Amino acid sequence: MTGNETPLAGGNARVLEELRRIPLTQDLGKSRLQRMAEVARIEDYDAGKVLFRQGEPADHPRVVLSGLVSLVVNVPHKGEIVVATVSEGELLGWSALLPNHRWSSSARTARATRCLVFDGPALRELMELDHELGYQILRVAFEIAASRLGDQFLQALDMFGYDRS
Repeated sequence: MTGNETPLAGGNARVLEELRRIPLTQDLGKSRLQRMAEVARIEDYDAGKVLFRQGEPADHPRVVLSGLVSLVVNVPHKGEIVVATVSEGELLGWSALLPNHRWSSSARTARATRCLVFDGPALRELMELDHELGYQILRVAFEIAASRLGDQFLQALDMFGYDRS
């Protein structure tokens, strides 16, 4: 925690307002957004803040409201390598949508960042109870995962010196 968070307040109006703005929730109705708002809070982070570490239990998915987050992995003999960045409106930490999952990378803010942070177990329970909500969230998460895997594959080719020209 940063000490700079907006507390949950039974569907906090600010959280609900932010939920309405993000692409992840564009196809959801008002009642679904209100239920999601009840399991979320807004947090502000300074630049350089580690949000989670590779290998730790994945607990809280986030949506970046403003700022920029770097996803980094520690590669033996190479050190820490940025494998992706997550910016405004994007889902950060899709692994936390799955129970008993661990982070596949670390996340560190590249500049001052504001996130909408979900209670992972509570969000997963909502998704289980409302399959349409679950489908919409997992559809977006899968699109992100597929895109990032493709990007990481290209980075691996670059890292091992493969000439793509």
